[in-house]
Amino acid sequence: MAIEASRSTSRRAVLTAAIGGAAALGVQALASAPGARAGSDGDLVLNAGNAATASTGLSGALSMDTVLSVTNSAAGAGTAIQGNDDDGTGVAGFANAGNGIYGDAMGTGNGVHATSGTGVGAWAASGSTTNAHSHPDTDYTGVYGFCDQAGLPVNAIATGVWGDSAGGDGVFGSGATGVHGVGGWGVYGWSNVASGVGLYADAAGPAKALVVNGKAHFSRSGKLKFGATTSAVAKSVTGLTSAAMIIAVLNSNRAGVYVRAAVAATGKFTVYLNKAPGATVYVAYLILDA
Repeated sequence: MAIEASRSTSRRAVLTAAIGGAAALGVQALASAPGARAGSDGDLVLNAGNAATASTGLSGALSMDTVLSVTNSAAGAGTAIQGNDDDGTGVAGFANAGNGIYGDAMGTGNGVHATSGTGVGAWAASGSTTNAHSHPDTDYTGVYGFCDQAGLPVNAIATGVWGDSAGGDGVFGSGATGVHGVGGWGVYGWSNVASGVGLYADAAGPAKALVVNGKAHFSRSGKLKFGATTSAVAKSVTGLTSAAMIIAVLNSNRAGVYVRAAVAATGKFTVYLNKAPGATVYVAYLILDA
């Protein structure tokens, strides 16, 4: 009987140890399992709101790659990343040479959507920001872009905001003033297409297509000098055609002398006086249309 009792005791000890070990393994598994906790007390949890009481940072040294990529693949006009802040910055992105923030929308949504109550909806800069404008100068501004030419290569184009489109408008402005430019050159327009237009002004109805308040300079304008015995002077102009219109007027007070004709030809135009002026005179000209 003593031997049988000893065997029973041994079996109970083994079972007890096994149950205790299983319980310990269960506790350990629960402790090491991914926590379903959101915010400052745990991991970032998907499909749930996450609250934090301190700044959360994500950094990486990934050459030619992206540290964080968020995609919303829904067919509707959803949002991949949304940032909100009462008085600070909703979303901030920084890159040494790549894109600080890159947004792409294949459907009808917004690649990057930024709003602000009184500040700047989207504030972006490249290079040094020492001379960039900030609050309160930029208050009530939808998009502010800045780039300082100082310290950049000579051939670099320091551009605060660059708008590009394959077939549409690179930059479209609407409002009481569609586009307002201030600076050394308020607005600069340039075309490298043979039939293109550097700056096009259009108006509907009685509105004015172009109003110039101040001096106006035209590169295809100037003065021609006529000697005392000269009645015709030709001027070479690259790209000129016979379709051009030449406006020419005597710029010296010489009785009985006037401009008889101004004739355009390929690569040049010629101004004719009604006679040799008898003294040096000047003729002012302006080339239009071609």
